[in-house]
Amino acid sequence: MSGNREKQLVKNTFIISLSKIAIQSASFLLLPFYTYILSVEEYGIVDVLNTLVSLGLPIISLQLEQAVFRYLVEARQKKDGSENDIIVTGLMCVATQCVIGVLICFVASLFFKNEYTWFLAVNIVFAVFAAMLLQISRGLGRMIDYSIASFLGSITMIVVNIICLGIFNLGVKGMLIGNILGQLAIVVFLCIRLKILAKFSVKRMYRKESAKDLRKYALPLVPNELSWWVFNASDRLIVSVILGVGANGILAAASKLPSILVAVYNVFYIGWVESISLHIYDKDIEEYFNRVFNVIAKLFYYAILIMLSFMWFIYPIMINERYDEGLSLIPILAIGVFFDIIVGLLSSLYVAKKDTKAIATTSIMAAVINIVTHLALINIIGLFAAAVSTAVAFTVLALYRAYDIRKKYNIKVKLNSAVPGLVIFLVVICAYYTDIFWLKLFTGIIIAFLATVFLYKHIKKIVQIFLDKIKKNN
Repeated sequence: MSGNREKQLVKNTFIISLSKIAIQSASFLLLPFYTYILSVEEYGIVDVLNTLVSLGLPIISLQLEQAVFRYLVEARQKKDGSENDIIVTGLMCVATQCVIGVLICFVASLFFKNEYTWFLAVNIVFAVFAAMLLQISRGLGRMIDYSIASFLGSITMIVVNIICLGIFNLGVKGMLIGNILGQLAIVVFLCIRLKILAKFSVKRMYRKESAKDLRKYALPLVPNELSWWVFNASDRLIVSVILGVGANGILAAASKLPSILVAVYNVFYIGWVESISLHIYDKDIEEYFNRVFNVIAKLFYYAILIMLSFMWFIYPIMINERYDEGLSLIPILAIGVFFDIIVGLLSSLYVAKKDTKAIATTSIMAAVINIVTHLALINIIGLFAAAVSTAVAFTVLALYRAYDIRKKYNIKVKLNSAVPGLVIFLVVICAYYTDIFWLKLFTGIIIAFLATVFLYKHIKKIVQIFLDKIKKNN
């Protein structure tokens, strides 16, 4: 049982990673292009607009896509043929919510004039449907379709951005157009692949009971998602208002590099949540959870150390010199990223247990800590306040969720080698803030060696699973 679970987890992660990692690599390589074409202020405006889209998404969708995914996974287990009812009901609900959202936007536009209003509205609507269809494909176990759709959407967005910025010089609007067309590409592809229109019929339209169940699961996730917005986005708005959009542009550019690790982790998280949801009632779930938890935590811990050890070389290449102030923020941002990943690993247990209220309450608690800390420090330490407040909030959230999970579900989270890991991290931080070239280089080489030694057996195991699968297919 244990081997099958891990093989399925690795298989799903591998399928998703083919597109996600390729896209993240392309986005990473285009960072010099974006920061060269866009001024610090324009980059800050784009980041604020993306922040508003991320705020509008959970408000309009009411997180129903997460409920549809969870109930489709359950329907697959029961094999009761309820999948189509869940899909149709979910789509009808979000369609209604989008209409209401557009009407509200129309009324608001009569009183508040802004050149980006309708760009934002259209972006949010397509993002809602793209998110719903992606979760439907996950819930049905159509991971290859999920992966291709994500790849197609991202490639479309990147190509359109290059054309709009490089050829037509459309600036901020060009970035927004790229986002809209990227979401549209996902919607069109998945509607065709999943045969969405064929699922609608006179007998199968809106199911009141299904809608009630979906909303019961989803609604507690809305404050949770808004809390994540506070983590990832409110910092940008606070900085823009108090320090200016130029300072926000620097923060956004600096955040891009450590956030790549979060994007890579999210590839794993998609398969991880499904695996935990399918096997949450296995007798050895605590052993299985801790085994995977420690491997992933160590993997990203060493990835962060390697990133920090060579950031002095990477940053000037990838980001225009106008954004150099952001280099000093990255170690603190990296701490936030690490505990963000830990929080994600822990939250999978809440999802599997359908305990969305616990997700919401703990996230709200951390969001309040984030805002209060940021506002208290921003006039003292400036731009550093955004990084410090996020790191503090994620750390508190990770510790509390580990405690809460042990108390509620009798699952003890064990993070091995925590003390030695902290010592090594402090050494890397000290080297980061020095101007001694040989010390930075030596630290990077040592960290790369340690990462290879400690992770060798885990990487070997993962590679062996893939080789076994290839041999079996041949």
